[in-house]
Amino acid sequence: QKPCLFAEPWIFMSPRLLAAAAGNASASHEQESAEGTEFEPLYMLLIFIVALWCSGKVFARIGMPALVGEIVVGIAIGPQVANAVPETKALILEGEVALVLLMIEAGLHVDLEMIKIVGLRALAVGIIGSLLPMGLGMIVAVFILQMSNLEAFGVGASMATMSTGIALNVLKAGG
Repeated sequence: QKPCLFAEPWIFMSPRLLAAAAGNASASHEQESAEGTEFEPLYMLLIFIVALWCSGKVFARIGMPALVGEIVVGIAIGPQVANAVPETKALILEGEVALVLLMIEAGLHVDLEMIKIVGLRALAVGIIGSLLPMGLGMIVAVFILQMSNLEAFGVGASMATMSTGIALNVLKAGG
């Protein structure tokens, strides 16, 4: 008969928390806690995801897009500031896959009849929505950050791509 995981609630706690709660770091406990450290990245990832979710709810409650709260927490906890997120390369890959899926989903919701009606205006908005962030990103990179033209193009291209994904997510959330 398998033991129930919920019968021992401390099984979900990190070894560091258990050692701190016990106030005991003897040699016998060090060996036991070393065996449990393989789950620490999973705990940190769970804390990160819950923080993202909670910040999105808080920002939505105060009338701002949830994505703004998620970005703020991602910057604060992420590798650029606190570096508290494990497996950042895996999360970056997951984010890129999610962006592709977001674009596919947006494409599936396109109403071809509506595009025929608005036609050139929709094309102009799409082109301006991509070229304007790219151009502004390049201008900032060249004149303020003193980057080369190739580096500035990379900055501008990343701004254009990010603005599309963010705009789709904000528009989708807004109804």
